Amino acid sequence: MCMNPGIGEREPRWHTRTVGLAAMIGLLGSIPMQMGCGHRSDDRIASSAGSGPRAAAVRGAVVSVVNGLPITISDVQTLVSASALSPRDALRRLQAERLLMVEAERRGLDQRMDVSLVARQSSVQALLRTEAEEVRISESELQTAYADGIARFDRPEARASVHVLAKLPAKASPEAEAAAKAFAESMLAPLAEAPDLDHLVLSQNGQKTDLFDVVAERLPAVNRSASFAPQFLEAIFAVSEPGVVKGPVRTQFGWHAIAVTEIVPREVTSFATASVTLRHEMTAARREQRIKELIAGLRLQNRVVVPDNVGETLDLMPL
Repeated sequence: MCMNPGIGEREPRWHTRTVGLAAMIGLLGSIPMQMGCGHRSDDRIASSAGSGPRAAAVRGAVVSVVNGLPITISDVQTLVSASALSPRDALRRLQAERLLMVEAERRGLDQRMDVSLVARQSSVQALLRTEAEEVRISESELQTAYADGIARFDRPEARASVHVLAKLPAKASPEAEAAAKAFAESMLAPLAEAPDLDHLVLSQNGQKTDLFDVVAERLPAVNRSASFAPQFLEAIFAVSEPGVVKGPVRTQFGWHAIAVTEIVPREVTSFATASVTLRHEMTAARREQRIKELIAGLRLQNRVVVPDNVGETLDLMPL
């Protein structure tokens, strides 16, 4: 939102971020894929895949082989059609999935590598669940996160206002100074009595005199650290309840008539309440990182073959 610091609509207390198991493989697509790290032709890719059940259907339009598990151009196209992924991202996701299939077999989560793709994908889900369940967030970590993010959980008092400004140049004449102050003072009663402040703002904003211009506007609730003129902040926080600030206020912009329209009290979220949100967020982030590190390690440990011309092929694929 393009507004001054400390000024704007009040945002929700926090935004939780969770990553479900089904979405984790999608997160792995951000791991770079190296082109040209394998053989140049599909036939040679096929020979590198070996033989037997794991090498079945390797021949044809194969764009990558992961430890003998082929990925075809049709696989990539199917994923592209079913998602918003680009062909390159789709291939990265499919490679990640195959690597996890291999790891699931190594851990005994899938005893038969010649079973259906659905069964293999189920073993990947079992692997992701196993990895996710290893993540633990300690109480001390939650306490640290709460202290570091206290600005999220301790919202200071804020005040909204309407003001009418007699705007002056930097070096205003004594005559202009006096006229602007008198105008601001004359606007105090209308501010106090107006049945519709928005109408008052519209009627005053943009007026011009020979000595000053008039700016009238409604301002959102701001706290004491807002980037407003200090005299303006001091004035709106001086009143004990909504209403017109006593007397006109001089800032570097000119003379203001000000009415406080709303006082938003300080709001503190306890650690007990905030820790629920923090645990969700930290668990999701740590699970995501754990899975990314797992897949990055598997890429180093396993043979991922990609022909040199795959980049061209993927770029030409219809979206």
